[in-house]
Amino acid sequence: MSFRKFLFEDFQKQKEMGGLKSFDELTKEELKEIFYHELISDSRIAELFDVGKRTVTNRRYKLGLKENRLKYTEGWSKRVLDEKIKS
Repeated sequence: MSFRKFLFEDFQKQKEMGGLKSFDELTKEELKEIFYHELISDSRIAELFDVGKRTVTNRRYKLGLKENRLKYTEGWSKRVLDEKIKS
């Protein structure tokens, strides 16, 4: 069985190495992935990209990413969700 690789963790590694893209360069698909599927909060996204939480929230809303994240987690294994909640 293979486990899903997490985009947010990749971004953290890129930041540590000094090669993280700017928040403005983040695509809608990437933001959707880390917010909906990886369950990363606006606050954590903001911290990673060195922007304000409101900046992240406003961008999500502009991109139409407003819905409840729980409906996007259906089908994920309990193990993967538990792993993300603990981190």
